Amino acid sequence: MDSLNTLNLQCEFVLIDDASEPADGIQQIFKEFSSALKNKRNQFKIARAKKHLHYTGVFSLGIHLSEREKILFLSNDMVIIPISSLLSWPSRP
Repeated sequence: MDSLNTLNLQCEFVLIDDASEPADGIQQIFKEFSSALKNKRNQFKIARAKKHLHYTGVFSLGIHLSEREKILFLSNDMVIIPISSLLSWPSRP
């Protein structure tokens, strides 16, 4: 969540539970996520898949639910870093 706070954009977040078990825990995570970012004027949609869809199925569901023209897919193991960090990496010889 901290890495998402680096974005200075108004965003629509589509949070999808890929039929996790137990389902109770993921709802709390989604609630914490939306409250951590609610100070920005972001929109949130939460959906729960009826069966395990895997990455491609979840991404397809996200596209279907989104109302935006541009979409950035993130997974729970991804971190957003500022572009300046990438530019400061040493170049390979």
